[in-house]
Amino acid sequence: MSKETGAQGRSKPARGRHDVATLAQRVSGLDAERYFDAQAQIEYRGALDRWPVLARLMNLAQASPEQHTPAVAETEDERADRMLR
Repeated sequence: MSKETGAQGRSKPARGRHDVATLAQRVSGLDAERYFDAQAQIEYRGALDRWPVLARLMNLAQASPEQHTPAVAETEDERADRMLR
């Protein structure tokens, strides 16, 4: 441990992008490019569900009709058109 910073001399090695890449670093002969890690896709979908407003602002998801709230007040004509649909 360093007296100045209080930190240990060795730091942890950086982890891979995902579990398969990390495993490939430790197991010789394992080609990470040949495997699909679904964990990233599951986390991505979960993030879209947890933060729908942010996802729409980043154009990662489209607003569903039940979530749509007009940013400005509707005119009477627009309201009538919507009611007729």
